[in-house]
Amino acid sequence: MGAALLVSGLWTVWGQEQPILQPAIIIRGDKVAAAVEAKAAAAAATNIAPAKSQTPLDMLEFVSGDTLRGKFMGWAEPGMIRWQHEGVEGELRIIAEKVRKFRLQRTPQRAPQTMNARLWLQNGDRLSVNIVSLDGEKGVFESWYAGRVEAPRGAISNLVFFFAHGDVLYHGPTGLEGWQQSGPMRVGPAGLIRNQVVVIDGEVVVAREERGGEEEPPAAWVFNGEALEAVRPGAVGRDFKLPPASMVTMELEAPGTPAFTLHLYADATDKFTGMNALSFTFSGRMIYFRRSLATGGMRQIGNVDHQKFGTGAPTRTKLTLCTDLEQQTLAVYLDDMLIRKFSIAGQVEGLGTGLVIQQQAASSLKISNLTISRWNGVVDEPATGPVALKEDMMLLNNRDKISGRLAAIREGKVEFQTAFSKIEIPLDRVQRISLAAPEPAGGATGRQPRLLLGDTGRVTLRIERWDDEVVEGRSAVLGQVKINARAVIGLQYE
Repeated sequence: MGAALLVSGLWTVWGQEQPILQPAIIIRGDKVAAAVEAKAAAAAATNIAPAKSQTPLDMLEFVSGDTLRGKFMGWAEPGMIRWQHEGVEGELRIIAEKVRKFRLQRTPQRAPQTMNARLWLQNGDRLSVNIVSLDGEKGVFESWYAGRVEAPRGAISNLVFFFAHGDVLYHGPTGLEGWQQSGPMRVGPAGLIRNQVVVIDGEVVVAREERGGEEEPPAAWVFNGEALEAVRPGAVGRDFKLPPASMVTMELEAPGTPAFTLHLYADATDKFTGMNALSFTFSGRMIYFRRSLATGGMRQIGNVDHQKFGTGAPTRTKLTLCTDLEQQTLAVYLDDMLIRKFSIAGQVEGLGTGLVIQQQAASSLKISNLTISRWNGVVDEPATGPVALKEDMMLLNNRDKISGRLAAIREGKVEFQTAFSKIEIPLDRVQRISLAAPEPAGGATGRQPRLLLGDTGRVTLRIERWDDEVVEGRSAVLGQVKINARAVIGLQYE
């Protein structure tokens, strides 16, 4: 009981200066002390080096339901998968048509820049693209993993402009000017916090600060010329005057499993807790989403098991948070892939306009390419199938809908023919364009191989070549296609 009371007492002394977002923890006698003693050595604490794990194995599933672990080695003509298994000398040759799917256990290569739209085809394929042009005959698009591709107009189902940056309010960082850092973490008037153990949803998180005494500690966050970098636990914040509908994008880099909290729409930017904010805590392979309260409490909203940071290996990823306070929705993306969409109904009252990044680990965390802009409110989610429209339909950012016929997209503008007149609208005012489905035509039958891309894209492709560099084949819609092999995470027959 004494140990539990000691922990409780320290929290009382630390007050607003605690370096880790305090969870809703219930103290019952020695249970907290027992949990700390049992888990501290094995916890995903940032001051404990993670144990090295074996390289994950690729997984292949046959039509029969049998599975096979191993390593995908490439594609051997005609229609044979090269596979390596630790229990077999040499390579296996597997008949591709006997396979239901396989998944590559690797982190896919990320796009060097964000594509501004998602192209949906009538056959269910989807690609992240930039639009070059579209007219009555075809659409021309740029993709980072397949270069320029063309699709007949009749094969296009939807164009969703879910990542089009509106007014860019901030891009940086370029230094520490304008940022506020939290004060030093101390226990009483003389000593700095040396250890803090907190249990978050059953996981033990430990933050260490090895300094002590009267000396004032150096700042937790520095600017290294390219990024904001946390060199010890601490918080940094800035009031960006976030609009009600915002898109916050940043690059995160950590030497291992990150442990930090991002407070969005914070009403204070110079402290760890005691603020109103929408708070995301990254701990191990989990993201915990809470509504932080100025009273020091919090409301649980949800969590995500994203499996992005679970290996303990160095991590570099792109985080995007899209929030619409009026519609009371929030979407979380990692590397442009939708991880979870949350409802924040009843959670928006009392929020501020700032952003706070709270590093909880003793290791480094780097923040670069931070972009804050207005968001058009679109969350690109998988559709159940193409909708049979009699006319083309255009949805604008202000929720207006216009029916008619899409004449063209060129030079950043949409030309649209309505029943009354022909109108021209800037592309950045458009959320979605849905095209009327053509009359059904006889197409390929039977099971078709579909590549799965790391950004949730997918392409139906009759594969001719697949090695470490490229996947090449013929698409019934796009024609001959070469795709960067590092963008592919698997294949399934449909």
